[in-house]
Amino acid sequence: MRRLSAAHHPLSLAVLALLVALSFAVEAPRDWPPADWGRLPLTVRDYSVWAAVLGAVWGAVTGLRHGPGSVAPGRSTGRSIPSLLAGEVGSLVVALWAGGVIGLVPLTITLARGAPGSLGFGDALATVAGIALLALWPILGMALGTLLGRWGVLLAPLVTLALLFLPAQVRGTPLASITPWWGNGFPAPGWEMAWPATLSRLAVLALVAGALLLLAAWRLATPRGARQLPASALAAGAGAVALAAVSVGLRPDIVTASGEAVCLERQHVTLCSAPEEQQLVAAASGSIDAMVGATGAGPMTLATEAAASHQPTDLPLRGLGQRDRSSAVGTVTRGVASQLAGSSSCGPGVAQGNMEASTDLAEEIRRRAASPGPAEKGTGASALSVEEFRAWYAEHRSEIKSCRLGPEALR
Repeated sequence: MRRLSAAHHPLSLAVLALLVALSFAVEAPRDWPPADWGRLPLTVRDYSVWAAVLGAVWGAVTGLRHGPGSVAPGRSTGRSIPSLLAGEVGSLVVALWAGGVIGLVPLTITLARGAPGSLGFGDALATVAGIALLALWPILGMALGTLLGRWGVLLAPLVTLALLFLPAQVRGTPLASITPWWGNGFPAPGWEMAWPATLSRLAVLALVAGALLLLAAWRLATPRGARQLPASALAAGAGAVALAAVSVGLRPDIVTASGEAVCLERQHVTLCSAPEEQQLVAAASGSIDAMVGATGAGPMTLATEAAASHQPTDLPLRGLGQRDRSSAVGTVTRGVASQLAGSSSCGPGVAQGNMEASTDLAEEIRRRAASPGPAEKGTGASALSVEEFRAWYAEHRSEIKSCRLGPEALR
């Protein structure tokens, strides 16, 4: 039983791999419309929480065998201490990788059946890197178990969850720009992970993992009271922080896969997008055309970021990167309404009344797109007929575009 309780026992490794596979197979969504290969690396990135926690706990239990109060391995093993620790944690890493690959099989089959095109190099590399990044968590857990003993086993899942979620919650600071490291963000269809982003993640992983292994080895190799942090571990940790900080500013996270543009003609608008985005743009086209028609601002051309470099654009189309079709359509139409109402020009120095007027106008534009004509019991701009509202919008267009429309103009 004592051998069976070891975290690196074959049965324990099989249980770890099975739990990781189940976590990916159960949590990974397979109903994104449209199916797109870009969802594969994002699934690895966004749904690896359970795998990370499990790997950290198994690693902490492995490190506990060498924690405070245990007998440090001597020279009789015939191996250096870093080599001994790397060998023990290596089996956990392989089990995590195997479980992740097995758990992604159902999603991969779904994408192979329904996704347009084939798996691009950027997405393939990002998927492999996402699986490789799982290696960090058992190494982190092992370092905590070795350094802190039973406290390390308790802290391993808490520290893991903190590293996964806390940086993404820090708004308005440089940490917020590091959120791609923690996996939030859904690029629009046809976009793929950029290979420089993937390579920078792998480089940081190698440095952090090396620093943690060196710290654990330092714990085992030095007597109490005479310990000094090894310069190699400090250098690896500092290098990881520096590389992460620099790469966040320099590397692109996503790139468009096709570099092409196709345009969809409607009565009042022309909507241009990458071919992979066309299905979502078409779903939102009716509402967008109705909103532009309600204001009388057409004809105009709107384009997604992927197509903007190929087509002169009056307004951008943003918000296609959502978890499902309805969310994407809702985000895009709300964004167009806000731009038609001038909200994009409402900066920090704009009066509160002007910002509220812009918000109210956006709601009125959306209402008229769904139900043309005056609102029941409406007043001011809401009470105008279709033609009167178009004339009113044309009269105030310069104020609307610069977010200088006052609340009194709507009353």
